[in-house]
Amino acid sequence: MAAISTSEETLNVVKKALSKYANPVPSLSSNQVFQASEFSFEYFRTEIFLLISPDNKMKLNTNTDKNTLVALLRDAIISNFGFNPYFYKFDFKREELAKLHKILVNSANLVLSHNQIVQLIFLVHLSKANINDKNAWNYFFLHLETINVIEINDFLMVKELNEFLQQLKNCKKFTDKILDVAQEISGIEKIETDFSNFEINFISSLLPGLNGFSGINSIYINLTELTRKYNELKVSLDEARALNVLKLECLIPKLAKISATSSLPEAGISAEENIFSHPIDWITSIIIFNYDYCIDYLTNLLNNEDVNFDFKKANFTIEK
Repeated sequence: MAAISTSEETLNVVKKALSKYANPVPSLSSNQVFQASEFSFEYFRTEIFLLISPDNKMKLNTNTDKNTLVALLRDAIISNFGFNPYFYKFDFKREELAKLHKILVNSANLVLSHNQIVQLIFLVHLSKANINDKNAWNYFFLHLETINVIEINDFLMVKELNEFLQQLKNCKKFTDKILDVAQEISGIEKIETDFSNFEINFISSLLPGLNGFSGINSIYINLTELTRKYNELKVSLDEARALNVLKLECLIPKLAKISATSSLPEAGISAEENIFSHPIDWITSIIIFNYDYCIDYLTNLLNNEDVNFDFKKANFTIEK
């Protein structure tokens, strides 16, 4: 059989595979509607994705028009879920996948709002996650529609983060470190990235623990979670220091992800390790870490000085 190669074919596959799940079947013996209680993505894996050869895996090309991008995002999500053993091993009830099915079908009709496109970008990340708990998957699907872009300009934290992003984008020492990570992970000899196009978008979401995610030339930061973390940091630090910790934590890893590709979930972690030597447990570290040393390091880096981070001197806690 030929490999699946086009977005239209992929969508037809989705509709076929989800037909039992998406469309209620009237019972012949009564007026009641029969619903298939379970839907398994194992069908995708065994019957559909075997048609996709290793050389034809779906890849995201972000340099395209909106409609094509939406189709590519949808295809990447379906492909990722189909290949993700942490996901396809579970049998989901029809209602558990309702929101996922809805946004995938709507993407075919090209009627997505800005918020729904951002939700698709989040799903690309989620579809690659190593979540070994069906309830956790369901929780993400249930709250998917709470991810919404918000416009806010008069909040001090927003202004500070945008100014910090501008500093990072203009710092060659920093951007070189980020590109080194992206090139190492992707295997691409030379990645051309215009950091001047990168921007911050703020979202609200009811998903606890969702700090944000990388998008297309954009970082999406969950202001709901950021505010919660900021208030938590202020218990141990003054406002200025708490804000500086947030700058270090929420921007550096995400810049690496968008400078590589959205199919490289490890890029943010690798960037953090490249700059700070280890992934950092920021909340646990706030009481014991050497704040002055970290700020001096960041200041020197932003001044384009050739500095190496001393993790031991910084006294951070390694994230497990």
